[in-house]
Amino acid sequence: WMVVLNEAGDAAGQISMMPDTEPLLSLIDEAADRLMEEAESVILEIDLGEEIAERVIAAAERHGVPVYAIVGNLSVIERRPDLLFRTECIICNAVEFGKLFSADLRKNSPEEMVSFLQGIRHTDLPSVIVTLGARGSVTYDRRTGVYGIVPAEEVRVVDTSGAGDAFLSGVVMGRNHRITLTESAAIGTHLAALAIGTKNSAVPKNDDVHHLLRCFIREPAGIV
Repeated sequence: WMVVLNEAGDAAGQISMMPDTEPLLSLIDEAADRLMEEAESVILEIDLGEEIAERVIAAAERHGVPVYAIVGNLSVIERRPDLLFRTECIICNAVEFGKLFSADLRKNSPEEMVSFLQGIRHTDLPSVIVTLGARGSVTYDRRTGVYGIVPAEEVRVVDTSGAGDAFLSGVVMGRNHRITLTESAAIGTHLAALAIGTKNSAVPKNDDVHHLLRCFIREPAGIV
């Protein structure tokens, strides 16, 4: 896999080749049910492949385990949008979310993104978190019908490696602790900020994570 960066260090393009996923499919068939029995939630990159996504989601459904979906090149979702609607929540950026609905959302403000989400709430859309870079993120909780806006945190950029993974992990961790979707996105935002301000793809320490959870349980984030 090769990524091309521009002068600002942002991804300008990429070249990738999908590996052979047959061994992974065999592992899923062998161990999925056993793993689901012990899992609180599943994070799934849907564009790993249609068969992988189908089998993982089916196993999660059998055991009542929520699936949090992230997307890649949208190749699978464009063919099988029904897979997306079988997840608990999709987490993506404005470009990816816009492609799902043939809309250009790259310059939308958080308030404009909330308005867009309100306009498509009649669909079978699962809960959604749309990240907007320096403008923060917006959330839509399908179960409660609540929309939220989470501002970005100011941070001195040291290394952005792992920031997306930190954000995603914070979101799912918050949901596992029965914290609202907007509050969970705020947790993810803070963990991403910690990762951005640290050399290499470092993850926050456990003490920082547990302190953060306690703070958000006592002090809920703002809801709109």
